[in-house]
Amino acid sequence: MRKSAEPPGRKYSKADSASAAPPTSFPIIGIGSSAGGLEACITLLKSAKPDLGMAFVFVPHLAFLGDSIYRQLLGMATSMPAVDAVDGMTVQPDHVYVIPPRYDMTISDGKLRLTQLTKARSLNKTVDIFFRSLAADQRQDAIGIILSGMASDGTLGLAAVKAGGGTTFVQDASAKFASMPNSAIAAGGVDLILSPQGMAAELAHMGQLPKAAPGRSKRQHGIQRIAASRLPEEVQRAQARESAEPTEVGNYQALNSLPIVKGVPAVVIAIVKSPRELLTIQAQRLIAEANQARLRFVELELMLASTLCDAAEADARMGDSASVLNVLGKIRKAVASAQHRMAQAEVSPQAFRQLVDARIKHITDRIQQLEQ
Repeated sequence: MRKSAEPPGRKYSKADSASAAPPTSFPIIGIGSSAGGLEACITLLKSAKPDLGMAFVFVPHLAFLGDSIYRQLLGMATSMPAVDAVDGMTVQPDHVYVIPPRYDMTISDGKLRLTQLTKARSLNKTVDIFFRSLAADQRQDAIGIILSGMASDGTLGLAAVKAGGGTTFVQDASAKFASMPNSAIAAGGVDLILSPQGMAAELAHMGQLPKAAPGRSKRQHGIQRIAASRLPEEVQRAQARESAEPTEVGNYQALNSLPIVKGVPAVVIAIVKSPRELLTIQAQRLIAEANQARLRFVELELMLASTLCDAAEADARMGDSASVLNVLGKIRKAVASAQHRMAQAEVSPQAFRQLVDARIKHITDRIQQLEQ
């Protein structure tokens, strides 16, 4: 049975954690992602053994999913308890934690701390904020992972994890959006570049190392700083082009003054100096944001359809058949709109599609019952 979490805004009381084991020294894994990251997160959890003695803390950019949908999808991928993070919650091994939307999260003395955001930020730094606190709190027991995503969130935090003696991974070419992994690589904060399945295998190997050995995550594990030859191909090509050909705009200052690069990570600008390439990067970012908005509208439309079903059932119990017919039309319109948006979405994780299909079937069954 999955453990349920209290609303994020409530403080986690002593009574809530009275039965929890006291914090011990075990690896805590922070996983950051953005666009295209949900599918990678699910693959990582499906591939990871549920008894590694490690905690998994997911810090995605939750722009398009409801408060508990992300956690529900991850919970379907593992037998570990999956919960929404609550302020003051003690992190335990072999558990999965998910940051709630509209919050920043840190960790102190093995406890998760949440701070509600009162207004939107121009740059999302959710991953950096958590990774930096993870590095300070767990040191060599910190593990930082960056999966698919746009922009550069997580770059500074991953570097802090590495500097503190922890271990850092980024997703390889399997990432649907490579900006976040590539930014971390270019900043020199990455130990290994792996697929989500490869990360799970590496974590399993690390879990077999002697637990009493200090700094085992690097010194005994033998992870070395990545060589330049392991940089992604697109970064290598950009660097080769920079040294072999004159660029249209030759320096960071000139590029930064162009409106086309607003919102593009500075580390990307430093590597890719062609305005045409920057336009491509910005276009990819905007496509990802539009796709996230479509998926968020799908969720809202299905929530609306479900609420309208409740209203129609109430009208049916009162014998108001005219109102039932009117509401049924609105339900069908909401479902059709959700299906249309799903068809338009360029990136929609399989697990999310399965959840949407299940909800639509449930709503359709309710419609049929109301029509009888």
